[in-house]
Amino acid sequence: MNRVYLDYNATTPVEPAVLDAMLPYLSAEFGNASSIHSPGQRARAAVETARDQVAVLIGARPQEIVFTSGGTESDNHAIFGVAQPLLAVPSSFPSPALHVITSTIEHEAVLNTCQALEKSGVAVTYLPVDREGVVDPESVRRALRPETALITIMHANNELGTVQPLEEIGRIAAEADVYFHTDAVQSAVISFTPPKASAHFTFAAEPACSSFSTAAITSAASVPARKTSPELSASARPQSWPAFLLAKTRSA
Repeated sequence: MNRVYLDYNATTPVEPAVLDAMLPYLSAEFGNASSIHSPGQRARAAVETARDQVAVLIGARPQEIVFTSGGTESDNHAIFGVAQPLLAVPSSFPSPALHVITSTIEHEAVLNTCQALEKSGVAVTYLPVDREGVVDPESVRRALRPETALITIMHANNELGTVQPLEEIGRIAAEADVYFHTDAVQSAVISFTPPKASAHFTFAAEPACSSFSTAAITSAASVPARKTSPELSASARPQSWPAFLLAKTRSA
């Protein structure tokens, strides 16, 4: 029986052109990109070329691109990276409880991270969606509080394919001076530029017929990169996987 694979939202086969580009660094050019010797510097040059290409793809600056081991690592970094420093300074907000806004249809990598924050005393608002799976931007505006620190709303939903009105939500976040993160792991295969108000933008290579378990996160210059807990918040995450530099891993 011929089988048809339809779960491209989860992962995809590697395109031959991508495989050809990667093979030299899986064999002869195996240098550690942190090493100062010639093989290491050749590997480092390849990484920086990839960083430049990703930056061009989404309209960011190369220094804002941080590679991670997957979407979950990137999402955890964005959410924890904004919340944890503020939790360490209780006087940052007029209310004792920090506040985060998200939606009920986020990937578990975001939902579980928000639930982890709730255990630390963070208040989280989970916005409903309409019958088409769309978040009403006005519901985001109504959910804002003086202590709101972060809005995290995905771009394209991994189950429904619904695309959220990020430009409108981004404007609301900018007007309120609130950090805005979007999980755009499913968006690499469509034309998408993150909203200018976005502080963090997560995307992954797997849904785009690229390398397995590779992702990146943009971090605006005003939001310093922080190393967060190696215990990643996501579903079915193998405990043997490394946390990587910034903190979040997922395969779709």
